[in-house]
Amino acid sequence: MQGIGDCLDLLDILHEDAFEGQRIYPKIRKKTEVNFYRGAPPQWLNFYLDEQNEESNRLIKRDGYEELRGQILSKKFGVQCVRLNHEPGSGGTTLAMQLLWDLRSSFRCAVLVDPTSDDSEVATQVTELYTAGEPKTVLLLVQDQFLSKLQKSIVEELSKKKTSDGAPAVVILHCVRMALVDAEDIKLRKELSAEETIQFDAKKEQLRTKFPKEHEQFHGFNIMQTNFSKGYVQSSCHVFNNPDLMQQVTNRGLQLSACMCLLNGYVTGSFLLARRCNAFLQTEIGDLTIGDIKEPFRHLMVSFKPLGGGEEHVRMAHPMIAEQGNRMMSSRDAGGHIYDTARVLLSELCQEDVTQSLTGFIKDLLTKRDKHTNGQWNGKKANFSKFIVDIRNKDWCVSVLNEAIDAFPQIAILPQTLSRFYNLNYDFINAEKWAKEAQHVDPLNSFIADTLGRVYMYHLKSKLKELRSNPKILPEILVIAKNAFTAFENEDNLAENEHVTRADRTCFNILGKSGYLQVANTLFDSKDILEKQQNYTEQYYTNYATLTRSLPEEIKKRATFIQMILCYSKKSFTETDAPYLLEEAKKCYKNYTGDDLPDLATGTPSYQEKYFRSRYLLLIGNLVKVQGVVRNYKVYTTQDDKETELHVEACQLGCLRSFGRVSFDLGLTVRGPTAYNIQYQD
Repeated sequence: MQGIGDCLDLLDILHEDAFEGQRIYPKIRKKTEVNFYRGAPPQWLNFYLDEQNEESNRLIKRDGYEELRGQILSKKFGVQCVRLNHEPGSGGTTLAMQLLWDLRSSFRCAVLVDPTSDDSEVATQVTELYTAGEPKTVLLLVQDQFLSKLQKSIVEELSKKKTSDGAPAVVILHCVRMALVDAEDIKLRKELSAEETIQFDAKKEQLRTKFPKEHEQFHGFNIMQTNFSKGYVQSSCHVFNNPDLMQQVTNRGLQLSACMCLLNGYVTGSFLLARRCNAFLQTEIGDLTIGDIKEPFRHLMVSFKPLGGGEEHVRMAHPMIAEQGNRMMSSRDAGGHIYDTARVLLSELCQEDVTQSLTGFIKDLLTKRDKHTNGQWNGKKANFSKFIVDIRNKDWCVSVLNEAIDAFPQIAILPQTLSRFYNLNYDFINAEKWAKEAQHVDPLNSFIADTLGRVYMYHLKSKLKELRSNPKILPEILVIAKNAFTAFENEDNLAENEHVTRADRTCFNILGKSGYLQVANTLFDSKDILEKQQNYTEQYYTNYATLTRSLPEEIKKRATFIQMILCYSKKSFTETDAPYLLEEAKKCYKNYTGDDLPDLATGTPSYQEKYFRSRYLLLIGNLVKVQGVVRNYKVYTTQDDKETELHVEACQLGCLRSFGRVSFDLGLTVRGPTAYNIQYQD
């Protein structure tokens, strides 16, 4: 087993005998422990060293440990998932790694090193780990990644191996950072129980004795020990609000600290490479490095090597420190600080040889839109990222996005975001310009193409409001409406071909069809004034007739399609589609045909995989209890001596093991016969 890790480069494999027989020098031991308590992510060595301690001096296991351990051990077959939702900075990664360390004798434990890796490649390596020598269940730690496609890929890869072992093949420990403090399924929060408080208080005294010179700067530990006290964080970050201390720091040191706070405060899990930080500092003083940033900033940062090896990373010691630093430095200038800092980050830390990880962090910083406000779920995406919202000043927002577009010309969502920003501020000329630029960067992406259609649609609505007082703009309105229809038709054509042009796309984009209907509804709502203008040219009426002549047939096709998609499927097992999609379709059909959108014809429609892909298929009709068999992770039923393979929904793939006789509920979806509620007879 020791040699297999050399070829499985996407996984950091934890061997059962890790560190056994190795000499750990006292200096290495101390550095590893101190760095962890200061706030760096744990290393496997932390857990090995912990095992050498007396029971009363061991690492604290937070309250969710036993429950999660029980869930992992209870998995009996197939490819199943145990989910650990946790607030950032609450110790979720540490808890997950504790579980892997303690279960390394019972499982082949590994961590997915890069969550952006191709799912099929990950599945291949996980399967190789499972089948190496005698098959043994893999416990795989995956952080902050959508799992449905990975789980399906692993099942498909296992079916190729034709394994016959009845034990579970893979248990995925899915560790997810969640900022929604009101979510019921968060297992680990920034709040200690009474029992945890007692344990942390006792541990504090042990650390005070063991590390008398260092313990006051154990921010990672101390923040938890004080029950995530805002007062402790404010006290630790006082330098950011102290002009006298600020004068002791080089300008570059202050700028780097500000950039780190900005990135860590807005993008969970973010970091900068140490070499990038060193290069930034050396532009001011030739021999200055990250390790030379003297007090008062140095103790607020940690540096560490990532699991699986690689370059040294640097980040703030805790997310709360990054957030507090941003607040303190922004308190006097209403967003000006984060604007200035973002410009430094983009212009000086994002130039030349930018890593894939930093590209992703910047993309999230500027474009990731949350579905919550002040930690409360509201189900609707914000218009812009939290960072853009916090800047407040429109000119600054435009400036930062322009800077980002210059630094990352390959990211189409950046000009798309700038277009949306102009669009919502009624600057339709610039909105159109940047929507077209986004399409130029990524011409085959239907979701990028959607923005141009939205720009024309918003422009159309704005002009229609102006029409009653200024009838001279009628010809312009027809041009804008035609452009909107054309843009949404183009988006629709791109969506139809994305199963070929973008094989990684997991969903079919119906926004082009919906946008087309919304434009048609907008015209219909102003039909009286568009059709009854006096003393207007014959050319206008000809153009208007040409624009609207084909609408009824086009609307029938699009409205019927949207009804079909929403009738036979939903967005996912846990998420439904926006109500307006069907509402707009029904309204548009009625407007242009005079009839209600008819119910779908009886029977099962023609199924095309590209339209449904990752969508959860809804049941058509009733379920019937039947008997069957599972072979190589596929379900079969027999009727009249004829064996039929059945589809199994993605949410139930974890129920499958390699073989066995089963009973299940047989149902029908648009894809065909489907097995539900699978039960093994043994």
